[in-house]
Order: sequence, then structure tokens, then C-alpha cells
Amino acid sequence: MRKRNKLVILILCMVWTLCLQSFGTTKKLPDVTVTTTTVSNPIAKGKAATATSKKWVDTSVHQHYRGLTQEQAKDADTYAQAIAEFVLDQGYTTDLEKVSFAALIVSDYCAEDMYGKDTYDYYRSPYGVFVAGVFTCAGSTRALGRVLEYMGYEWQHVNENLNKHQWCVVTMDGQVGFADGMGGFAGYGEMKSGMTLSDGSVIRFAE
Repeated sequence: MRKRNKLVILILCMVWTLCLQSFGTTKKLPDVTVTTTTVSNPIAKGKAATATSKKWVDTSVHQHYRGLTQEQAKDADTYAQAIAEFVLDQGYTTDLEKVSFAALIVSDYCAEDMYGKDTYDYYRSPYGVFVAGVFTCAGSTRALGRVLEYMGYEWQHVNENLNKHQWCVVTMDGQVGFADGMGGFAGYGEMKSGMTLSDGSVIRFAE
């Protein structure tokens, strides 16, 4: 059930993108360290790297795929790229709307995953969120960050590699704000535990 739900989200994003491509309205994605336009077989999700797979050196700023293979990075980027295009083509007019929707989609993936660490350290990467089905806030932050990069945003990783809650800091509509891939929300200003979001909900996390 978990894999099927995540597959449905990917298929919906990809179908939308393919429809737009047929009409010539697809937005150009930014160049990134690891990209692919070839859609790998999503049914193979959750498959661990074989013993003969070579580790890939991640030279990106945020080290999304440290210790993983290039194939695994490309598999995860297939999801990130599809999500980014799907968000960008919804007609949102503000950065906050776009980033909030991206965060919500990533949190939907997390809801289908297992929270915690794993032997392969997938939990800290977009691969864990989108493919392997395991994550912590480190992975949800990098997964959302990867989507944001495909959407054309630069971001900062709050509490990176610390045993604290982690999220993205991103500039939206000319204001510095936050985006949380685990919680599925974004907003302007500084994110603090106990703060009230625009929908009236209160967020709390370990600081």
C-alpha cells in the first residue's frame, strides 16, 4: 500500500508534465549536479544497492546523496523533478503558495514512509523519502530542498547534521521564510516551536 500510494503521486505528476510537454508549455528546469530526463522503473523502488554498485561522490552544496550510488541519485531526482514541474504548472502566483504546495507533497511521501534510521543511511536523503521509504527530518529537508532547487530556489539547511529538528530556509516573495518537508507547511519569517501558522495550527518540535 505504501509503495502504491507513492507511485500514484509520481504518476500523476509525470502525466501532468507529459501533457504540458505535448502543448509546448513545460518550464525549463535549472541545471543541477545530477539530473536525468529518463524515467526509471518506479516499481523497483526500495531496492537496495547491490554489492557491486560504486558509491558516487556528491559534490553538491547540500550533499543530498552522500554515500549513495549515481543510479540511486537519479532515481530520487526523477521524483523531485516531476514534483517540481507539477507544482510550477499549477498557476500559483506567489512563492509562498508554490513552496507550501511543494512542502505538502513531500510530507505526503513522508506520511507513507517509516520514520527512523536504516542500515544504508537512506533516511538522510531524498532517496529515502521518495524511493526507499524511510526518513528523518534530515531526509525530508533534503527532499524538499531538492524539489526547491528544481523549482529555481536557493535554500539553507537549518540544524544540518545535528540531533535537532531540521527544515529549509528560503526566500519567498522577497521575504526570508521557512519550509518544512516533514510537516508540510511554509511561511514567512523565522520558524519557532510553539508558533501559530496561518491556518491556526500550532507547531512544536525539539529545539
